[in-house]
Amino acid sequence: MTDPAPPHHDNGDGGTDDPDRRQSITIATYNIRNGRAGGLETALRALSQMGVGLGVLTETKLTNGIHTRNCCGYRVFATQASSPHQGGVALVFKDSPYWQIEAERRHGPNVVSCWLTSGPRRFPVVGAYVPPPTTSKLSTNTSPKLWIASRQVPRPCSLEI
Repeated sequence: MTDPAPPHHDNGDGGTDDPDRRQSITIATYNIRNGRAGGLETALRALSQMGVGLGVLTETKLTNGIHTRNCCGYRVFATQASSPHQGGVALVFKDSPYWQIEAERRHGPNVVSCWLTSGPRRFPVVGAYVPPPTTSKLSTNTSPKLWIASRQVPRPCSLEI
């Protein structure tokens, strides 16, 4: 009788302990409800435990540029919420030899964007939060659909890298 094969291990940066497997990235969105007073760091620890390589955190409520920039292996790119009581998003990602995050941008207090690149392939990533009182429509200058349409980028069909 032989021992079972060891389980596949994903270390969150797209790398694996099995060189024959195709590389992948785990992407998540997480409404953290409050990134102040340790909430951001708690969310990053949870994402790290789940092996997430790229995430968008919503309802961060970060204001005045005061927040953690690096934690648990993640880099944090956050918007400034228009109020300490509502809104704000953050793009969080780990460095990886298999993929990179480029051209991070803020599009108002509730939208972030970037490019996920791997070799010659590029994928647009847009993270947005629509606060409850304005759920019927997005402002035209911060709409993720409008941002993508204005750049005429292809829609990714797969994120296997």
